[in-house]
Amino acid sequence: MFFGIGENVENETKTKCSLNSQFGEQFDNWLETFTPEERLRSGRHFLLGTTSDALNSIGVDNYEIYWNSNKIAKIMNEHSGMTAEVIKLVPGILEYPILVMQSKTIKTRITIFGDAVDANGKPVLAALELSPNKTMEIADYVVIASAYGKKSAQNFISSSEILYVEPNKKRTDKWLLALRLQLPSPITIYGPVNNIYDLSEKVN
Repeated sequence: MFFGIGENVENETKTKCSLNSQFGEQFDNWLETFTPEERLRSGRHFLLGTTSDALNSIGVDNYEIYWNSNKIAKIMNEHSGMTAEVIKLVPGILEYPILVMQSKTIKTRITIFGDAVDANGKPVLAALELSPNKTMEIADYVVIASAYGKKSAQNFISSSEILYVEPNKKRTDKWLLALRLQLPSPITIYGPVNNIYDLSEKVN
């Protein structure tokens, strides 16, 4: 069972506790109730919690965060490392992020690394969609678009725009060392680095 690299994260960070404590139980009940085929059609929306202080610090407003069960089922089918135990670690990535980056492909998304690793030892990358209504306007909720163990994590980090680095240097450096990663050389500060793009400007 993989619980991620960091330990006692809550004691090492000053992020408010905004997670839905019932997600794990609700997710387990969903797994037990539906077959793998039924899960792809179950259409349930899991509430993971609300936006953390870390995400607030880069301009993400206070939203409820949801994860569609169909997405989870598809992820588990396509990524062998995303076991049930790993899926239940994903909310912690959003609550206690180590790196937050602007998506390189979709303007309305941010990508996030936390302590979680998948069953193959790869760091789990979560993508948060800030415009789930498919317009360029931010809705009053956000959703997880994807989550999976990221291959070539160093190349991904080096080529991404960094928005946030965990301000607890001890925790960040421990994570980087454990995964043999490093921050891009221009990044010399910890904490909020940049704000999320103004989505309305991206339309023009």
